[in-house]
Amino acid sequence: MRHGSGWWLLAPALLLLDEPLSNLDALLRDEMRVELKRLQERLGTTMIFVTHDQAEALILSDRVVVMERGRVEQVGRPEEVYRRPATPFVARFLGRANFLTGTVAGSEADRTVVALEGGDLSIVAGPRPGLAPGQPVHAVIRQESIRLESPGAEAGPVGPNHFAATIVFHAFAGQAHHYVVQLANGRELEVAAPGTAVPLARGARTFVAWRPDDVVLLPGGAGPGGAR
Repeated sequence: MRHGSGWWLLAPALLLLDEPLSNLDALLRDEMRVELKRLQERLGTTMIFVTHDQAEALILSDRVVVMERGRVEQVGRPEEVYRRPATPFVARFLGRANFLTGTVAGSEADRTVVALEGGDLSIVAGPRPGLAPGQPVHAVIRQESIRLESPGAEAGPVGPNHFAATIVFHAFAGQAHHYVVQLANGRELEVAAPGTAVPLARGARTFVAWRPDDVVLLPGGAGPGGAR
């Protein structure tokens, strides 16, 4: 709309954007995510941004709604939905994660112990008062939550969730090293390490570790995929 000698931009109260960046190349898409977010903050316009791209959903949103087949799975802040997914679908859709199927072996005030399927391994998660011993669960662990520790590191107290492993796959992706590690019992986990770290070669021996608070426990039966 033109008024006098200047241009006026009419900012609507609500703007619907249906995958507007889907046809852009990767670099331009990254730049436009930032520009759209800055524009929204400057105008104060409420935007509903429809996307299948997890990075766009997290970067552009103040509030994320994850839907599957027309059903709302979870609503929350980006960090909340990513760190504490409410369902296996949400955990798979937003980022890569390892899914370990097991049953609750014990629950205390400060921890929950999960015996993994096969009975050869147990992991420790944070407290979950709503889960009862014997209840089937999915243990979800984000790739970036898993640390790789050198076997030659200085000896010290070993906390929970600390296991010997072997590197069976490595790929460098710029900002991150992507690994697949195999535990002594043959179970495999996917790990994302900082790209600035010294890479580990295939066949290298290492240790994997993660904090109990990084384990998300979801009620369930058979694993939905994502771990081998």
